[in-house]
Amino acid sequence: MFKLIFIGSKTFARIVKMKSTEDYKGVPYIITLLSASLWTFYGLLKPDGLLIVTVNSAGAIFQTIYVILFITYAPKQKKVQLAQLTTFTKEIIYIV
Repeated sequence: MFKLIFIGSKTFARIVKMKSTEDYKGVPYIITLLSASLWTFYGLLKPDGLLIVTVNSAGAIFQTIYVILFITYAPKQKKVQLAQLTTFTKEIIYIV
């Protein structure tokens, strides 16, 4: 999982350099954020889940940064869609 956190770093370096998301999709980053957040929550509930919490909370932090950068450089229509999906994702996390 830890290697997966850094997969988007080259993509986001390009997005920041070009100041545009071009044809990249933001959904995978939001879904990865949801996944890392849920695994972090699971690790908090599980006895001896420190490793799960550590790795996945780091992943959630990186994915949050990626999502913020993506929304910052996305066109207006994509921003609205991603903001709605991000809000929906946060609601799922709070329900669980």
